[in-house]
Parts: sequence; C-alpha cells; structure tokens
Amino acid sequence: MKPLAIVFPMFWGREKKDIFHPGDHFYDHPTALDDEGTIPPLFQSLGLLQDRDFEIIAVAGASHPSIEDDVERAAQRLLDKYADQSGVRLHFFSHSHLQRIHGFLRERGEDRLLDAVSLVG
Repeated sequence: MKPLAIVFPMFWGREKKDIFHPGDHFYDHPTALDDEGTIPPLFQSLGLLQDRDFEIIAVAGASHPSIEDDVERAAQRLLDKYADQSGVRLHFFSHSHLQRIHGFLRERGEDRLLDAVSLVG
C-alpha cells in the first residue's frame, strides 16, 4: 500500500472564559487552552479502525503569538495522551517547528518564502 497521511489541523485559542481578544486570529471553533475539544473523540474513532496503515500529521496553530508556547505544550500533552491509545503513528508540527523551518529558509537566503510557510491564514 502507498503511504497515507491524514493531516489533522488543530486551532487553539485562549482559555474558555476569555477565548477571544481583539487582534486574535479566529477560525471556526478553537480548542480552548483549558479544554480537550475534539481531540479525544478523534483518536477514539481512529482506534476503532481495523486498517491503521496511515500516519497522522497534527498541526497546532494558535490564535495569537502570545499563547504559542502554551498551545504547543497543551497540544503535545493531549496528543501524547490519546495517540498511543489509538495505535496510530503520529507526527506533530507547531510553532517551534515553524521557527526552525523559517531559520532554515533564512540561512539559504529565501526570506521571500517566510510568509508562505505559516500557521496563520
């Protein structure tokens, strides 16, 4: 079978009591930092599949740069908690990975590509 990957975008916002501030990026229904959102049901559903010959690429974006570190920690914690139970292979991408890619592009003089590689938009 050819390799198959499912990209699982996760969009995170602030805590439920204060989910939005002016200037935040806001898409559909962000997972609040103090909630698990749709992540547990996703992995429970994947765990039911008989054919798990695929990989998950989980991409975590934040509604504002000020919460990027918190988002990365929260997403990693939940992914670690639920992915093992489902038996799927998981890859995780968030802002620290994006920073490394941006650094790589800058080192090669490809600054013009920085805006195209983003977790926003």
